Amino acid sequence: MTLKKSDALQEETVSLSSGRLSWIEKNPEADKTILFIHGNSTSKKIFQKQLTSSLFDQRLIAVDLPGHGES
Repeated sequence: MTLKKSDALQEETVSLSSGRLSWIEKNPEADKTILFIHGNSTSKKIFQKQLTSSLFDQRLIAVDLPGHGES
């Protein structure tokens, strides 16, 4: 399967005064957004199947809450 530019996952991290915030994004140009927020003791990586699925045309964002994953 060949990924289009919009299909590529973009992993971002920003440093804030309270710590780091990390997220994965797909389809950043899309009009609508779906935000994935994980539960306790997990991270953004739990949404890997949804992020790599071809079922979504929306912008997808999966964040690492503070103290989890890379945040």
